[in-house]
Amino acid sequence: MGKIITINSQKGGSGKTTTAQNLAASLSIKGNKCLLVDLDPQANLTLASLEYLDTDYTIYELLKGNCSFDDAVQVNEYYDIIPSYISLSKADHEFSRAGKEFLLRNALEPVKDKYDYIIIDTPASFGILSINSLVASDYVVIPMEQSFYALQGLDHLFDTIKDIQERLNKKLKIMGILLVKYTEKPAINRLLKELMDRFIKRNRIRLFETFIRESSYINKAQILQTNVVEYSPQCKASKDYMKLAHEVEGENIPDFKPAMGCY
Repeated sequence: MGKIITINSQKGGSGKTTTAQNLAASLSIKGNKCLLVDLDPQANLTLASLEYLDTDYTIYELLKGNCSFDDAVQVNEYYDIIPSYISLSKADHEFSRAGKEFLLRNALEPVKDKYDYIIIDTPASFGILSINSLVASDYVVIPMEQSFYALQGLDHLFDTIKDIQERLNKKLKIMGILLVKYTEKPAINRLLKELMDRFIKRNRIRLFETFIRESSYINKAQILQTNVVEYSPQCKASKDYMKLAHEVEGENIPDFKPAMGCY
């Protein structure tokens, strides 16, 4: 049965879309069949993956029950994708009926066995779409920039994940925190590492060994509507994402036990 991973962070510009796209491409290169779900109304993942939409249906219509999975799914060389569109921005107002938290889980359950990995890209704002992603998923990957403020922002996300675990999805686990846009800044990295070590020890959270290094090739690949692993296989970011895919396949995940007061 396929594993469903949501890429989640409540901070904009944290690399969720880049992580979702390039992790899926890297897992595909390693022989896995992958599905991407663009759950962000900005549809950046869709734009970075498809030259054009060959369907009138998106994740919005699928969640509303107005189309089948086969109607909405699109294919590129590396993965299948359920595209998004600006109409998804109406979700918080329109998805109000009982069971609204389970719309995505219900949509993906019939196709879960067709894929090795289903990876969900989420919006920065926390609402019904982010809740759906956590309820549908087996694991959460949390991309984080190397800054003190980004570390502070984890408190609210962890409270949310704990609440989802208790009420709606007991199987949900945090796969790990992923440092992205990483640069060699010895003084900053030393101080951040001290905070991260303390945080991880208290909460039993895994920090991926892989750091995604900052690279101009990532932006260039997105402009060309492809992934960085295809665009520049030998660049440092491509090597990092391939290493991350290897870690994701390993699944050495500790139990999440949030502590009171993280710092």
